[in-house]
Amino acid sequence: MTSLAAGIIPTTDLVFSATQVSTFEDCPRKWAFRYIDGVESPPNKYADLGIDTHGVLEDWLRLAKVPSGTDKSVELARALVPLLPVPQALDPRNVEIDQYYTLCGVTFNLKVDLFVPQMVGQACSVCGFAQFEVPAGLTCANGHGGAPSVVVSRPRVYDHKTCGDFQCARRPHELPRDIQGSLYGGWALHKTRVPEVDLQWNYVRTKGAVRTLPVVTTVGGRDIEERLGKTLETAGHMRVIAESGAAAMQVPYDARSCKKYGGCPHEARCNLSPQEKMQSFVAQATATRGDTIMAATDDFLARLARSNPSNGAAQPQGQMPMQPQGQMPMQP
Repeated sequence: MTSLAAGIIPTTDLVFSATQVSTFEDCPRKWAFRYIDGVESPPNKYADLGIDTHGVLEDWLRLAKVPSGTDKSVELARALVPLLPVPQALDPRNVEIDQYYTLCGVTFNLKVDLFVPQMVGQACSVCGFAQFEVPAGLTCANGHGGAPSVVVSRPRVYDHKTCGDFQCARRPHELPRDIQGSLYGGWALHKTRVPEVDLQWNYVRTKGAVRTLPVVTTVGGRDIEERLGKTLETAGHMRVIAESGAAAMQVPYDARSCKKYGGCPHEARCNLSPQEKMQSFVAQATATRGDTIMAATDDFLARLARSNPSNGAAQPQGQMPMQPQGQMPMQP
């Protein structure tokens, strides 16, 4: 399987990721600059801090190497250690695994921080969802605070998250509708062939006093099906654009993303005029974000098809079945 580490998508062996899907749904042109034209983003100290923190945690979970030193990444990793299983209980092969997941003929590259095939933990006696601590005590994603606990054994996928504050943190009920959460949940369901798995996203705050926020939920196939369907649709659009030979400047844009996340690294290269930005803002104001940008992408794909009717790749993929070939149905 071809890796996307170099940045440019090979049209003969397309592999996508949660980051690609998220970037495309924010702005297709931003995605195209990175993955079609191969334009690297400038160095980012916050991203580098996240990578370093992951490295410290990998050494702890795989080698039982205690985080030591005064680096910021070490301080963040130490704060996350109590939220994770002890190394002695883990299979090192399940730490920082690079996994390919094929769903309905579309392949995704997953970077799984930690996978525990059988995690014994507390669950809510009312709904069976995994419980987690809040200042008021134990609760679950369904808000059953104070409900008695039962012991359950389910697979669990962990992800380490560094963030400036917790405003960007997903809430438990949001994880099944999250691009990464639904993909990782689907992968774990199909890998283990069980009806439900737990997802635990551990956030650590990088600004101010170091604080952690564990976000835990339980998902089954029906919980993630809608988001996976949207992800497959987005991947279909990305596939068609990659195979069309179009350059990034030909791909539709969403001007609302120009200042998002501290500013798009391709804003100067894209060089939208004030009129183009205003037209984009007006278009977005008349519909939801996803509907508007996908409608613009559909128009672009239709123009590609008209300009090259013999190219079958210029037709967007239609509805795709949710059950992967050769896999178990995703039924809770």
